Amino acid sequence: MPTTNQLRPHHCVPEPILRILCDNCAQCEDACPQGIIKICEFSLLPFLDVGEAGCTFCGFCAMACSTGALSEHQLYQRLKLRPRFKSNCLTKAGGDCTICVNACPRGAIRLVGIPTDISFLTHKQENCMGCGICAAACPQNAIELTKTAVR
Repeated sequence: MPTTNQLRPHHCVPEPILRILCDNCAQCEDACPQGIIKICEFSLLPFLDVGEAGCTFCGFCAMACSTGALSEHQLYQRLKLRPRFKSNCLTKAGGDCTICVNACPRGAIRLVGIPTDISFLTHKQENCMGCGICAAACPQNAIELTKTAVR
């Protein structure tokens, strides 16, 4: 099913519980001021689309959810989203782009090593909120958020 690889909203309960609790009302989508919560046409479940904006963790999606499928108490509980820099990153190709570095509200991305190597600062992962602002800011669409299990 196509939903298993989709990124769920940050306030989402674990997947098996989501499938039970979500009544497919789409109120979370309507409540999101950033417009990044979408409803999958196949499963009718919410997912994150950070192509145009990042999550501000406002909690409006959780407040709009009457079933508890999205809950303010679930923030960061199930997974963390982290940026992955794809091969079309301008800096990796030797360019002078630092848009994602400047866009990150927590300073979790920085240039390390040689000028053509951009890396997520692994020893400062706690700085990353998984908001997707870096991905939304990238003009090359060279950043994707990936799921990382919480330890």
